[in-house]
Amino acid sequence: SMSRGGDTALRCSQDRLARVGAALRQQHGDIDLATIQSLMAGHDHAGKSGPCRHPDGDGSRTLSSAIYQTRIPSLVMSDGAPCLGRWHTYAVSDAFG
Repeated sequence: SMSRGGDTALRCSQDRLARVGAALRQQHGDIDLATIQSLMAGHDHAGKSGPCRHPDGDGSRTLSSAIYQTRIPSLVMSDGAPCLGRWHTYAVSDAFG
């Protein structure tokens, strides 16, 4: 049913939010780009949904991931699923001239 699919999508979103939130709290103030990229590339683990989704389970998939860096004003974006490792960095100054 539509409700059941919506419940599954909501649970997956809540799992991903909890996983990312816990990792950020655990490494507060001491997290680097490689760690965040690895976190975003994570898959399902211990019955919980990971940030990187593939259409094999519920049909949802990750199209890209974006990481905003504030110390070095830039956007780091994955070209496709983050687990594929195709990351590109764009300087924020490029967007504003």
